[in-house]
Formats: sequence, structure tokens, C-alpha cells
Amino acid sequence: MAISQNDDIKEEIAKDNHGFEMLSECACDPKFDEKTVQQPAMRIIFTVSCVGEIATEKIKEDDKLLKTIQKNTASTEISKERVANGIMWNIENERKFMENAIDKQERAKEIRTQLSRPSTPPQLTPPKIMKIGPKTAPIYNYIRGDYQEWEKLCPPSKPEPVPEESKEPEPFDLMISYCHAQRDICHRLYDCLVKDNYSVWIDKENMYGSVLESMAEAIERSNIVLMCISNKYKESNACQLEAKYAWKRKKKTIPVKVEEKYDPMGWLGLLCSDDTYIDFIKLGFDKAYKELLKEIQKIKNSDRK
Repeated sequence: MAISQNDDIKEEIAKDNHGFEMLSECACDPKFDEKTVQQPAMRIIFTVSCVGEIATEKIKEDDKLLKTIQKNTASTEISKERVANGIMWNIENERKFMENAIDKQERAKEIRTQLSRPSTPPQLTPPKIMKIGPKTAPIYNYIRGDYQEWEKLCPPSKPEPVPEESKEPEPFDLMISYCHAQRDICHRLYDCLVKDNYSVWIDKENMYGSVLESMAEAIERSNIVLMCISNKYKESNACQLEAKYAWKRKKKTIPVKVEEKYDPMGWLGLLCSDDTYIDFIKLGFDKAYKELLKEIQKIKNSDRK
């Protein structure tokens, strides 16, 4: 499994038709032991599916493999369900979620634009000359400046409710994307940010599977994504899905090093190539945290321009 985490090897597996067919057979054929052969093969397929279209197309063309993956998404065994939902996310669910998110944003923007336009004033007709009587007295009083009688006759209309589609959920200042191997330092970082009155989304429960949509929703709602990078982060398929989704949605990211002497390589190195790292191990937590606050404020200031 560790071999398949190498980016070059993942691409080679994705390109090798014979090798991929062997993986598919190992994952689906009931003659193989589930624990020792089928599930490890499916985990490798998940890892390879992160390469991109060259891998996901092969999965979609393999009916037996695709049906097995779809069946496993409903498995009560959490490891099988996580892997299957991760593969389906790479195959089609990420694209569907992203398209829906963009569509919702566009609809909400359109509705808000319509609501902000001034309403067309009613057509005015010349007033009719009338005698002052019980029915017309409120109008006469209104003209004189006595509004109480007029309001009894014509109470003010209530404003129309804002359509639900135009409402957006409360945004987060930050989302923390991290591997649970470094949860202690990342949870400490979360506590400090909340203490400093930032609204922060973090997955403390190690959710996954069908809840990948919740992760993507959190990214959609967050202004900044903190990527707590380490070797374990780079090897984690779940972290890769998060980081790549944030990159595709053009979110502002701040890479935070949480492992000593770690330099990101492969897919993670490419995603972080234009960013400035904040090294929490080299600088020490307190000093690095001050640098992080400066970087957050810098991004917030640039957004106001």
C-alpha cells in the first residue's frame, strides 16, 4: 500500500491496463479473501483514482468493479464504506457537488440582484374631486398631516419575505484541513483561533464516507483553508480530496507545517508551490501562531480591496 502512495507509481498503475485489470479482479472476485486481498486491492484503487481522469475512466468502464464500489458505499463496515465513497467522489460525486454549489451561488446572486432593484412605481391617476365625508375624511386628514386616521384605513404593508434560495449559510473565517495523526497540535490551533473570536470549521470526529459532501460544504463556506501539512497528510487520500477541492474552488489557503523538517512533494508540493509556509515546529507554536494571525489578517485586508 505504501508503494502506491508514490505519485509516479500511482500514475503508472493508472496507465497500465493489465495491472489495473489485476487490481479489479483482486477487489471483486469472491475467490479471494476479503480482508487480505479484496479490501487492500480496493484501497489501492482508491489511491490510484486520485490521479485523475485516466484512472476514473477505467473504473467507470469496468462494470463489475463499479457495481462492487457502489454496493460498498452502503456497507455497515466503515472501512469499506469510506473507501467506496472516496472512489465515487473521484468518479462523479465531486463534479456533481461542485456543479450544484456553483448553480446555487448563481441563483442566490440573481435573486439578490432582483431584490435590490427598485420596484416599479404605481401608475398615478389624476385625483377626483370629492366632498369631505365619513369615508373621505381619513384622506383629508392625511393631507393635513393627521396620519392616524389614514393608517387605520390603509395599514402599512409588510415587507415580502426574502426567498430561501437567496439566503447563504453563515460563512466560516477558516477551515482546518489536517490528518488525524497530527490532531493534538491541530486541535490546539483550533482552540486558539476560536479563543481569538474566529469562526472555524474542523472535523474532530474523523467523519468520512457519504459525509464528504459536508467537507466540501465547509470549504464552500470558508474564506480561508488552513492546510496542516505533513507526510501523513500527503499520504492521506481524504486529505488529498479536501486540498484538491479547495484548490479547484480557488480558495485562499495557508499551508501550516506540523511535522519537523517536512518539505511537501508530489501533488501536495504542486498545490502549495505559490504559498508561504508557516512552520509550527521550527518556529515553535506561540511564534508561529502570531505569524499565522498576520497572514490571516493580510488575506482579509486584500479581500476588502
